[in-house]
Amino acid sequence: MTAATEAVIRQEFATTTDYRQLITPELYNRLVSRIVKDEEVEPGLAGRIMDSALGFLYLSATSPGQRLSPSPLVDIGWHTFILYTRGYREFCQRVAGRFIDHEPNDVPEAPQKPSGIKRTIAAFKAAGLPIDEMLWTGWITRKKTIAVLTGGALDPCASGSECAGGPECGSCSSPEDNVVKASADPCTVDCDNGSGGPGDECTCS
Repeated sequence: MTAATEAVIRQEFATTTDYRQLITPELYNRLVSRIVKDEEVEPGLAGRIMDSALGFLYLSATSPGQRLSPSPLVDIGWHTFILYTRGYREFCQRVAGRFIDHEPNDVPEAPQKPSGIKRTIAAFKAAGLPIDEMLWTGWITRKKTIAVLTGGALDPCASGSECAGGPECGSCSSPEDNVVKASADPCTVDCDNGSGGPGDECTCS
């Protein structure tokens, strides 16, 4: 174990909103406002994106050596945080004891694989850390902006079941069984089928 790893202060988090405690309220509000403006999403979803990004960075800080990957939506929060260099640098030093580099995998012949996202979900659960799974498994995607969020949960427009297997995305019995209400979009939802790159989810509609 390195000195940097030993410097990490482990904390307890009951819900994903508790990750906000890792930074000041002022910085958190600035980050959320920036996501709302740049991504044109509702404040509620922007907050969930930032909460999840902070949780991902905490997991990265406390899981050295693991190959972790953010989902496309969580990556938005990470990108936004990096823009605020002073706050990001201070966060990394205080929480991780080291700088957490962002290393895009944009080599055409070696795209990011959803397996990395699945591995990260498993790491969250193994560490006993709360995770907003809908931002990780494709229930909410940047590709299809789903902004109707009530009480932190999806508002289903039919009483169907979830896509079989969750993030494994098995067969979808019918369009009506896998739906979510969107402001300007019919009842559709994307699910990660474990193949292709981020944003290349199987469509359950």
